[in-house]
Amino acid sequence: MLYNQLFRSRQIFLIIGLTTLLIVVNHLYFSTESTDTVRLGSFDRTVKESRIKQKLVEIKDRQPSYKLYIYEGYEVALDRNRAQTKLLDNLKLHDKCQQNPKTIVLDIGASLGQFGLYAAACGCQVYMFEVDPIKLSLLRMSIKLNSFESRVTLVPKAVSDLPPKTRIYMSFNTSSQVSHDKVNDTSDVYSVETINLNQFNFSSDIYLLRVDVEGYEIHVFRSSEKLFLSSLIHHVLFQYTPSGTDRVLQNDLLGYMRDILGGRRFYALHPKEPVLFGPIYNEDIDQFYIQHQSQNLERDVYVLFQDEELNIDSKSYEFQASFD
Repeated sequence: MLYNQLFRSRQIFLIIGLTTLLIVVNHLYFSTESTDTVRLGSFDRTVKESRIKQKLVEIKDRQPSYKLYIYEGYEVALDRNRAQTKLLDNLKLHDKCQQNPKTIVLDIGASLGQFGLYAAACGCQVYMFEVDPIKLSLLRMSIKLNSFESRVTLVPKAVSDLPPKTRIYMSFNTSSQVSHDKVNDTSDVYSVETINLNQFNFSSDIYLLRVDVEGYEIHVFRSSEKLFLSSLIHHVLFQYTPSGTDRVLQNDLLGYMRDILGGRRFYALHPKEPVLFGPIYNEDIDQFYIQHQSQNLERDVYVLFQDEELNIDSKSYEFQASFD
């Protein structure tokens, strides 16, 4: 009798324990569906875990559309994309990639993939360069979600004119490079290797090089100088960031692209409207830094290197009018 009572009591406790365990497992399972655990490294070793909330969005402002994983609080720059979309229509990127699926697009500073994933949706072969561990994790998810594995090569290295495989340090907080002498055991940084595009083997010409690296543009272009001088790069789109940084001599950037790399036509993209301004002639190119630095303004700049017959639908460039 006593044995039977004890056995029944143990059965009850066992059932309660199993039920509790199932509830906990179920909660953890569904929690991981809405979040992604990303391991953040410093000095090549894992120092902490950060749980970030994912958000899935569909980008429909340009066709073909695609889906994108972002993190909570991130805003897709749809205003900025309006002029980009018009430029890509002028370049006939979709038609070009449909006609030749081996057409190459480089997206340096890919962030969460807004630009590179669109190029992949067009049918291009895309090389995406990004170093931030959280963004890399979400990029991999977006590539898989859109079934772009055969079209996208994700390179987790920093494009630079430093010697290849140089170890540099980046800040999680500012996404800026941290000098080696300021790095210590408590720094909130991660380390990455550099890569030089002059030594990167591409299967064909690069139809479009897109760069968004917040002040490090000239380092990217210097690392690609042989490709430019060999006429292997046709079109360049980059974010011009003249203020808030002393990393490079931004004053020399457009002149360097014109005089050394051989840029033939320069255009400025409106930051909010589907408008391209240009061509920008030498006097404005020489004044471009002063114009933008004085008012702390950023904008996208397009430079044509090959395909002189291409027709760009644009308005005459006047600095003040181009921001109205």
